[in-house]
Amino acid sequence: YNLVSLESIPPQIKVRGPKNRIQLANEIYTLPIDLTDLKQGFQKPIPLDVARANVDLDGQPPEIKVEIKPTSANFK
Repeated sequence: YNLVSLESIPPQIKVRGPKNRIQLANEIYTLPIDLTDLKQGFQKPIPLDVARANVDLDGQPPEIKVEIKPTSANFK
């Protein structure tokens, strides 16, 4: 199977915390997302690592939408 696309829904989030920490938080990383042995796409909440940036999520966590497709065999 091949990973076709990953999409964050919504593509941006709001965070809250001290102004100096928010100004430094250009990116918020996700915790690892296991794609091992997937045979179909899925959509579920994204586990965010807001502790690394030392800020809090303001609102609901975003979701990740994963699309995969079977690899076609190319036998000769």
